[in-house]
Amino acid sequence: MNRISILDSIVRRLYVHPEWFLILSFLSLILLGTMLLHFPWATKDGISWVDALFTATSAVCVTGLVVKNTGVDFTLLGQVIILLLIQLGALGIMTFSASLLVAMGRGLSSRQAAAMRLVLDQEGLQELKDSIGFILKSTLFFELVGMLILSIYWSVRQGEFWHAIYWGMFHSISAFCNAGFSVFPDSFVAHRSDVVVNLVIGFLIIAGGVGFIVLRDLYKYFIHKKRLSVHTKLVLVGYIFLLVVGVFGLYWLNQGMLARYTVQDRLLISWFHSLNARTAGFNSVDVDTFSLAGKFFLVMLMFIGASSGSTGGGIKVSTFFVLLMASFRYVQGYKDVVIFRRTIVPDIIHKAISIVVFSLLTICFGVVLVSLFDPQFGFEKIIFEVVSAFATVGLSCGITSDLSLPSKLVVVTLMFVGRLGPLTIALALFGQTSRPKLEFAKGHIMVG
Repeated sequence: MNRISILDSIVRRLYVHPEWFLILSFLSLILLGTMLLHFPWATKDGISWVDALFTATSAVCVTGLVVKNTGVDFTLLGQVIILLLIQLGALGIMTFSASLLVAMGRGLSSRQAAAMRLVLDQEGLQELKDSIGFILKSTLFFELVGMLILSIYWSVRQGEFWHAIYWGMFHSISAFCNAGFSVFPDSFVAHRSDVVVNLVIGFLIIAGGVGFIVLRDLYKYFIHKKRLSVHTKLVLVGYIFLLVVGVFGLYWLNQGMLARYTVQDRLLISWFHSLNARTAGFNSVDVDTFSLAGKFFLVMLMFIGASSGSTGGGIKVSTFFVLLMASFRYVQGYKDVVIFRRTIVPDIIHKAISIVVFSLLTICFGVVLVSLFDPQFGFEKIIFEVVSAFATVGLSCGITSDLSLPSKLVVVTLMFVGRLGPLTIALALFGQTSRPKLEFAKGHIMVG
């Protein structure tokens, strides 16, 4: 087979399977970022190829796990490269490229439209273009507002104008993108008691974590008085519920560690980590000082993650609550799952089950491999690291930089799979084609 026919075969496959276009887009950006970060002027003392790959993957997949201290080991150019990788990775390289085509007045190809529909869950092409426009505008709005507030505040408090502007820009983008990267050596430990910083960073995380679909629905609700969709209602209720439960859960489970702080600091620490466990990844205290129960509680929050169509990861809030409601309805003897007086179609339930099953299998596989390569860290820290990587959170018990080379590659793979979603990877590998509807005799299997 000659080179042209091979290229033609690849292009045809991308048209038929947009999942591959998603994978190759992110993979290309990661490889480009790896090369840029490996250049001598990106770091102060050099960086290995594996650590450059790890950092680039963490930035593109908006995770925040680091093997090098972003503010200490990287030059200003290296930090800017990381910030650009975060921005492109959060919006999705396809969203960015497709938005450029729309801005230039050119139409989307069938491949781009199919892949974008997969990402944004939009059916019509015009609706797809409107969604892209809203994503760019809302991203610019929230990041700019966050940057202005943080820059002005830090400038007044610390008197370093240009540093304050840079800090404000970097952390506003990182927070809205739920990336967890910080140019401060200790993340937000020094700002643990700062109410303004905690609230601004927190609301940026929420804005990026609820998803663009929810933000657009809210915009239409308040501006055009349109009704909220079932998805938006479920996400808002679920997000608020998990946030409240997270704050009080962490406050209660970490009483020993929090005892040395004031009540206000305890609430701020619990608020900050309840939000960041939902895939943002900043920390205001050493997570390794949390109680064992507190760490496991964080693992559960990390696994659930943010909302669909957002910059965050995890199995997603809607997935969790759809399965939760389905379980309750089954126990009560109902056949249909009803949420906000709307019946959820079985396909959604099946997809949610598939996402959770593939996610758990991926996490189990990751835990086994890291435990095999680095057993000295213990099960507690390993499972925390693996879930954090898969859910693209970025919180760590302090073992990331000490991982062996094979474990770092496992974590890189987990971040990549977690960002794209295990179901997307499975569809790309095994495909999804329409099957003839066959009826077989019913069989009975005992479960539970």
